Amino acid sequence: MIIDSYGGQIHSFLALYDVIHMLRCDVATVAIGKAMSCGQMLLMCGAKGKRFATRNTRILMHEMEAGTIGKLSGIEADAEEFHNLNHILIDIIVENSKIKKKEAKEYLENENYMSPTDAQRLGIIDHIIYDRDDLYNYVKV
Repeated sequence: MIIDSYGGQIHSFLALYDVIHMLRCDVATVAIGKAMSCGQMLLMCGAKGKRFATRNTRILMHEMEAGTIGKLSGIEADAEEFHNLNHILIDIIVENSKIKKKEAKEYLENENYMSPTDAQRLGIIDHIIYDRDDLYNYVKV
């Protein structure tokens, strides 16, 4: 799965996450250009050992954005749902990286831009692609 994304809706990410985990085959993820927000989450959820980023890719982990309007009761319900979704994201980060729960909360509170080297250190990706052999040596097609 090639990823070049500013992110997107969390529910769409969660749907893709569930599909990836239902498949019987490994899903390799490759970030080219940018993997931000839900794009970063998707990148991290590839099969362990098969998560890649090209050397100049920029990766962003941050808190989801919540834009809600309406009646107070609706806003309160939305806030509770965003809180629940944030806990789901934290669990996914902990499961798919080397980041601990407390650190995941801190990462989500700020805008955290990172290089592929930073992402590799955190266990978000496994390999950095410098040339085509770097990809094909790990993923047999």
